[in-house]
Amino acid sequence: MLRVEDFVESGLYESSEEVIRDALRSLAQAHPGHRFNIAAARYERGEISVTKAGRLAGVSAEQKPDGPRGRSWTVRPSISLHLYPY
Repeated sequence: MLRVEDFVESGLYESSEEVIRDALRSLAQAHPGHRFNIAAARYERGEISVTKAGRLAGVSAEQKPDGPRGRSWTVRPSISLHLYPY
């Protein structure tokens, strides 16, 4: 199994943070639905605003198609908001 340190020690990356950032970027590109689900979860926990959640998910509140598996989140206090890919 490869380790983060392997990438740094081989000179491919300058820091472990750079390796992790690149790995997360690649994972998000390979699985775009994950971004939506993570953004929805962070919004539901109150960590980020609905605007930031939309940006993180790569969606717009003004558009109407469904998110992955119909996922949506509720705008506090009780307004249901469905965010959809651009």
